[in-house]
Amino acid sequence: MKSYQKYISIVTASLLLAACSTTAPKKNVNKVVTPKETVTQSAATIQNSQNSNTAAAAYADKKQLAPKSLVIASTNNACVDGFNFLKGVSHGQFDTYSTDYSKISQNYSFLNTNKEIMDKDSRELLSMTLNKKLDTLCMKVQYAGFEGVKNKLKQLSDI
Repeated sequence: MKSYQKYISIVTASLLLAACSTTAPKKNVNKVVTPKETVTQSAATIQNSQNSNTAAAAYADKKQLAPKSLVIASTNNACVDGFNFLKGVSHGQFDTYSTDYSKISQNYSFLNTNKEIMDKDSRELLSMTLNKKLDTLCMKVQYAGFEGVKNKLKQLSDI
């Protein structure tokens, strides 16, 4: 009986992963890279032009030595990437949408468990509804991430 449960768990996990991967592919975005030479040259220019101002030179030195922030690698799945991004932007919305995702996942498990005994129309209707719900949730997550960035930009404009 346990091997049957393992089989069901594996099939459910693969179904969920397959459902998540049906979203539109993520577009490649060119990353803006600041060459280290430019940063070093700018700091040297600040130091040379403002020898009398040690505070500016100290500030430039601190900026050069700032630690690199943690970079989250892409999963090549726009929905999962959206969830990862939203977690950093708005943890409250992340929790809400994670709960919704869990409900959808439970229904995918139900579908997978009962697909052999369901009539074709019911199975197809539930499958289409779950796919639609998952796509809608992924778009909500993406939009919430956009709104989070917009709020961060608004906070920066108030400085």
